[in-house]
Amino acid sequence: MITKNYNNPFEVKIVETHEEREKVFKLRYEIFVGEIGYAPNYANHTQKIIQEPLDNSAKIFAGFYNGQVIATSRINLSRNSDLGYYPQIYKMQEFAGDAYPQYTSISNYFLIKKEFRGSRIILELIQLIYKKLLSENVKFDFLDCEQYMVPLYTKLGYQNMGEMYHPEFGKGYLMMLDIFKNAISNPTWQLFS
Repeated sequence: MITKNYNNPFEVKIVETHEEREKVFKLRYEIFVGEIGYAPNYANHTQKIIQEPLDNSAKIFAGFYNGQVIATSRINLSRNSDLGYYPQIYKMQEFAGDAYPQYTSISNYFLIKKEFRGSRIILELIQLIYKKLLSENVKFDFLDCEQYMVPLYTKLGYQNMGEMYHPEFGKGYLMMLDIFKNAISNPTWQLFS
């Protein structure tokens, strides 16, 4: 699944090759360790990558500019991923009810290189993710973020479900997207359907 507009310098797609995945893992390290200063459990400081077990069952998305990965995100479908502690810390059963686990997912590593923040790459990446979630019949997507990111995710249709504690990154905010509700009522998502 590739989205490319020849009047647009950006390309977004689900990564498929080992080389593309390595570029994504390097971008994660660059932003999470180099820019933000996190110390993730799976950071490989020799290779300067972050690669986790969840990557094995994930759909990894990337935005490219002139062949370089400049944006990324990852989704894991609950029905075919061992999500570890996420169902508990995200209270997925409580908030999604009978939709969990068959029709739920988690999103992680929504990252954009600093010089491309505010560009249309964010919309193109979100559009591709949204289409993939719809094609997989996902009803609810969960993620966590820091407080300064809550307004962005709220604009994208996510609902702030309150504070939570991530065992690796500490205090954060749990966000939930009711995908079908937002396909109808949120103007941002209507652009993508």
